[in-house]
Amino acid sequence: MKPFKIRHRERLAVILLIAGSVFLSIDSLKIKSPTADEKIHLAGGYASLITGDFRIDPEHPPLIKQIAALPLLVSRPHLPLDHPAWAAGDTTGFGRIFFYYSGNSMESMLVPARIAMVALFACTVALVYRWSRWMWGAHGAWMSAVLVALSPNMIAHARLVTTDSGAATAALALLWSLHKYHKRSGWRSGAIVGIALGAALLSKYSLIALLPWTAGIVLYEHQRCENGSALRRCMSGSGMLVLILLVAGILITLAYRGSFPWQDYYNGFAGLKSRMASGHKAYLLGECSDQGWLHY
Repeated sequence: MKPFKIRHRERLAVILLIAGSVFLSIDSLKIKSPTADEKIHLAGGYASLITGDFRIDPEHPPLIKQIAALPLLVSRPHLPLDHPAWAAGDTTGFGRIFFYYSGNSMESMLVPARIAMVALFACTVALVYRWSRWMWGAHGAWMSAVLVALSPNMIAHARLVTTDSGAATAALALLWSLHKYHKRSGWRSGAIVGIALGAALLSKYSLIALLPWTAGIVLYEHQRCENGSALRRCMSGSGMLVLILLVAGILITLAYRGSFPWQDYYNGFAGLKSRMASGHKAYLLGECSDQGWLHY
C-alpha cells in the first residue's frame, strides 16, 4: 500500500476531535465516585512501581495499572507497607487502607490517575484514525475516529482506572502491527509485532487469546509470500515467530523486574483461572446466576 500524507488541516481537525473527547472525559471524571476496582488497581500499580513486588492485585498484569500510577510518583502518597493487609497479600483490604485510612487524599490520587487513563484513550482514537486512514482514506478514517471518540461507552470507561480501556488500546496496537506485517513482512516489522504482543500480554490476561492469531498470521504470511520449498517457508516463518515471542518475553521480563521464568505472571494467571472457575454473581432480567446465561 502506498504511503500517505496527512494534510495540516486534517491533522488539526484530528487534534481537535481528540481534544474534544478528552475534555468530555476529564470534565466528568472529577465528580465520578470511585468504582470498586479503582482502589485495587491503583494500589497494586503504585505498590509495584515503588517496591517491585506484585502481590497486590496479581489477577491483572502490571502495565495498565502502572501507567495509571505514574502520576503518583510525583505526589508520593503514603504506602502502608507495615499494615497486615500487605503482608497477607490482601488485595481488597490493602486497596481500601491505601485509599481511605493512610492519610492520603483520595482525590489527589484518583484524578491524576484517571487523567493518565484518558491519555491512553487519546492514543486509541489516534491509532484508529491512523489505521483507518491507511486502509480507507480520509473519509473512512473520519468515520472510524468519530465513532470511537464520541462513543458514550468508550468515554465512560476511558476515565476510570481499570484495565479494560487500556487493554483495548494494546489489542488494537497488536492487530494493527499484524496488519502492517501482513502487508510488509520483515525483521523490523516482526520486532514491532513482538513489542505490541508483549504490551498486550502485560495489559490483560484475556489478551492471551491473541497469541494463536499472531502465530497463525505470521506463519501464513511466510507460506504465502516467500519462494522456496514448503519446509524452507515453514522454517522462515518459525524463525520470525521465535523472534516475536523473544521480544515479547523480554518485555514481560523487564516489566516484572527480571522475574524469570515469569513466576509472577504465571501465578497471576493461575489465580485468575482458579477464581473464574467458581463463577461470578451476575443479575439479568430478575435472575441471579454465577455461571451466566446461554442466551446472553
